[in-house]
Amino acid sequence: MEDDEGRLFTRSWTTEGKLGISLVLARVDGAVRVITAKREALVAVNGCRINVETPEDFAALVLRLSLERPISLAFERLPRTDAAALREYERRASELLDGKAAYNASILRARGVGGEEDVAAALLLLRKSANLGVVRAQLQLARLYSTGRGGVKRDEDEAVRWYCQAAKLGSADAFYELGLLYDKHEQLWCFFKAAKLGHAKAQDLVSELAEPLLLDEDPPFDFWHASDPPVEDPPDHHDPPRVKEEEEEEEDFATF
Repeated sequence: MEDDEGRLFTRSWTTEGKLGISLVLARVDGAVRVITAKREALVAVNGCRINVETPEDFAALVLRLSLERPISLAFERLPRTDAAALREYERRASELLDGKAAYNASILRARGVGGEEDVAAALLLLRKSANLGVVRAQLQLARLYSTGRGGVKRDEDEAVRWYCQAAKLGSADAFYELGLLYDKHEQLWCFFKAAKLGHAKAQDLVSELAEPLLLDEDPPFDFWHASDPPVEDPPDHHDPPRVKEEEEEEEDFATF
């Protein structure tokens, strides 16, 4: 049995042909629990609560589950600490190339939640998420380049390139932001595309135009130049990030 917080015991029980789940014995927030890969704790078997504290108890439980039929299992969702969440997001970003996990880890690192504030690490994670096709990360990276905040030097060309990447994935916000950066016909084309995708401000801007553009026509400029592979080198760092307070969703954090 491992004493380190969050480390898993070596024994596991897989019920491929029966229940399709895998159970492990783990220490979670100081308590020993039987958990699944989805961070749910097994609390009862056939209506009776279980008490498993040692590997021997776990072995007996595995034997019981293997013999008893029918089996009814009851689970409860485990709370996740900030430190545990950060470790899990960084693990998924590194091992599974999970773009959303990389994005969430970047926000936690930038805010110093669950660990030390690390601007350089936050930016590397944000860039990784953007390279993996996460639109929110691409938008945030574009905003950082556009404003020069968050530890990057202001670079409008980079901002446009990342906005174009997000726009190619259907982001109304990206088309709107591009419209703010362009002039004349290019600007109108971007606003119309944003409006077609449901962007409220873009819809207001184009609602009074007498001759609407053909929204499916080719762009009046080299819009698709952003198809080039993103630059992998990390940005330069100078100032700490400014955290923009936004309403947060579970496992889907607000921007820097």
